[in-house]
Order: sequence, then C-alpha cells, then structure tokens
Amino acid sequence: VVYAGVATASADKLDIEWTDGLRSSVDLFHLRAWCTCPQCEHSTGQRLLNITDAPLAPRVSSVQGTSIPRTLISIVISHLPTVAPNNAGVHIEWAASGPQTDESPPHATYFSSAAIRKLTSNPTTAASSTPPTLASNAAVSSVDFAALSSDDGVLALCEHIHRDGLAIVRHVPSVPGTVRDVAERIAPISHTHLYGSVNIAYTSERLKLHLDLAYYESPPGLQLLHALRYDATVQGEDSHPPHDPSDFRVTAMFWSPPFEGVPTRIPAEKLPAYYAAYRALDEIIQENVIEFKLKQGELVVFNQRSEGESAFTMDVGRMLHGREAFESKSDGVRHLQGTYVNIDDFLCRFQSLRHQHDKTNTLVVGHTLRVGNQSY
Repeated sequence: VVYAGVATASADKLDIEWTDGLRSSVDLFHLRAWCTCPQCEHSTGQRLLNITDAPLAPRVSSVQGTSIPRTLISIVISHLPTVAPNNAGVHIEWAASGPQTDESPPHATYFSSAAIRKLTSNPTTAASSTPPTLASNAAVSSVDFAALSSDDGVLALCEHIHRDGLAIVRHVPSVPGTVRDVAERIAPISHTHLYGSVNIAYTSERLKLHLDLAYYESPPGLQLLHALRYDATVQGEDSHPPHDPSDFRVTAMFWSPPFEGVPTRIPAEKLPAYYAAYRALDEIIQENVIEFKLKQGELVVFNQRSEGESAFTMDVGRMLHGREAFESKSDGVRHLQGTYVNIDDFLCRFQSLRHQHDKTNTLVVGHTLRVGNQSY
C-alpha cells in the first residue's frame, strides 16, 4: 500500500519501506533527473532531459499511489503527514520551478515500484546484501541441449550463468561447430581470431588458472567449451575441494599467468614486493577451485568478465579456468571446441529475455543488469 502525502518546500526525499524488509531513501533530485515522461525520455529510451538541466532543488506538490500491484508497501515524503492508502506505484506532481503558464502545466512523473527500487539510494535490509556465491562443493547447474531450441531454455541458461557464473549444457551432439550454434542462441560470437597450432592449451601440459585473451583491450565475456569426444583412456578426475573465505580482495585484474609478459613497468625496487603479492594472490586463487571433468556431449559456459562488486553488480561471475596435465593412451582421443560471446551481447540478450518473460522484478534487488564494458 502506498501512503500519499502533500509536499512542502522542505521536502527533499522519499523514505520507502518494502515488503521484503528493505528500507531506502530516494533523493528528490534523483527522481526528477530520471523522470521517464515523454518530455524527459524518448520512446526509444534515449534521454531527452540532461541531468544538468533538471531543477537543482525540485519540490513536490503532490504524490499519490497508482494501481500497480508490486512490492512497495509505504512511501512517506520527509516531514509530511500521511494520508489515505492506495496501491503500489508512485505518481508525482512537481511544483513549478518558474512562473506557471497555460503552456507549462505542472510536470508529472510516474514510477512503478520496480523503477523506484532501481533508483533507491543506500538500501539496507536485515538480510545480508551479499550476492549469492557458488560454494566449492556445489553442483553445477545444467540445462539440456534440446531446451535451447526455445527462448525459455535460453533464459534458464542465462539465469544460471548470471547467478552462478557458469552452467553446463548436457546432451550436446558431438558434431563439430555445435559450440557455435549454442553460442549464437545466446548472442553473436566474438573474438574469432584463431591461435593456430602453437597454443599451450592444445597440449597435454598443466594449464594454470587464467583468463582467456587477457591481452586484448576488451577480453571476451562468456567462454564456451564443448567436449565432442573424451575417451575414458584420457585420464582426469573430478574434485570439489573445500575452502575458507579470505579477506584478500582484488577489485580489478586480468589474471592470465600462462600468457603474461615480463612486467617492464614496475620499478626495480618494487619487484620483490610485486612478486610477494603475486605469490600470495596465486596461493589464494588455487585454494578456491571447483574442478570437474567434462563428459562427451557436455558443453560448459562460464563468465570471465565480471569486474569487482558494487551496489549494481554481481561479482560471482568472475571466473578463471584451467586444467591439470593429462595422459592419453595411443587410442585415446580428446576433442574440444570453444568460442566466445561478448559480455555486452550476453547481458543485452538476458535483459531482453527477462523483459519478455516478465521476470525483471524477481531477481535480487540491487543486482540490476548493467550492460557496459567491465561493468557486469
């Protein structure tokens, strides 16, 4: 239920309490600057109102509820009395910032409760606001290849990747090029340059945890790897070693030891400290590992581009990958194919599917998709 009120010149924010226990405040300038009326936002989504052109100290003349049954339960304008309840959603009329004429009627803004939640500042809740994380002993979520023929199946795959950082596609035909078909059900493939025959990944040597193409200005977001053939004579094991949380935190880094160059930009006197920190980080990385063996007909999709954590991001998607050395008998075959999808294209596709399936408001508040380079 929304409680409407009458604004005064001293009002500067909305205080909001949600049914899930979240309490937040919304700055009035923030609301006015992000008005979505036709005067402020084009039907294409392009902004017409520049933030710097919005009234610096907007005043509310009235606010009332509308009949959008979402999760908002109360809104109170600061320092204002509460009046009759109504349904969720907010309609705000702004006081004129200059002389009022017939040609300039009061400016009005409508926000659904979902839109209000996206605009809230400094949200707090009794429950932990930490994004969900994938435990090292957790089962990896999966979808069946046949399900990807429908958008519902693609959405399920995208949700697993968005939430956990990876997912397995099972029962994939062992046909060369199928990995491209799976990728293109999500988004166009990217980074199509081929290594040739010199990449260490094509050998049986151990490959330490790393990001692919870390030397690109914009490394790929999703990586897909399809096991077309994996004979039993090719040795490898599954394990889910336990680990403890660490206080160590990296805010942004492309970590790719097998493919890195000499650190020529570090002053000589700082090299000992650099290598000490490098070793400490590597030890922590090696402790937090989920290890499994792809079976023939399985395809793994994982996100290697999530950058740190903020109020709008989920850092669980940031994943390194590698493999142990393996041995193959003379009759053993290990045949894998892989490709990449740009993180922006993935997020765009996921956002579009969520809107089509009306799931925009079912995910954790504060984890709005942010389509942008290194802003997952």
